[in-house]
Amino acid sequence: MKNDVRYLWNWGLAFDETRLLKRLEELAEEGWFLECMTTFRYRLRKGTPSRLRYAMDYRRLQAEEEAEYFAIFEEEGWEPVCSLQGFHFFSTASESVAIHTEQATKQEKYSGFQRVCFLSMLGSGAGLMVLWLLGRIDALAILGWGEPYAMVILLTVAAAVFVPSVMMSVAYWIRMRKIRLEGDCHD
Repeated sequence: MKNDVRYLWNWGLAFDETRLLKRLEELAEEGWFLECMTTFRYRLRKGTPSRLRYAMDYRRLQAEEEAEYFAIFEEEGWEPVCSLQGFHFFSTASESVAIHTEQATKQEKYSGFQRVCFLSMLGSGAGLMVLWLLGRIDALAILGWGEPYAMVILLTVAAAVFVPSVMMSVAYWIRMRKIRLEGDCHD
């Protein structure tokens, strides 16, 4: 039945994590539960309304690490919901302790993805610079009349990777800074 499925857009966990988790908890009270996620959206399935808490963790896992990783969370009362590219969502109906309560675990959660975003930013920035330089010296002139179009397409693709990478790198840098400042305030 189509009426038992609903979708939420994925606006990027670098910018939207807290709001998303709160929204998922509100939707669970209305009977909509996170089922899976893709790069662009979350799929929710209709069920019996209940109070759930959601949490997210980021960790790239090898196949042999998965069982132990999920067992640690299950011992604390968190059920795995779905995973995608190192992002793992959990839910609990109880008042389980939050997944990340200490400064070190919060930093560990974001440091892996911050590194991926930063490397993506560097790589796509270098690619953008190379393409721009190739355009300046008319290196694509061998394409004849198609050269301007090819350059625009290539620069657009490179920018489409570079701009979000910069935005996510800055967002994670700000988040890590806040975590460090929170830790300094508690010392």
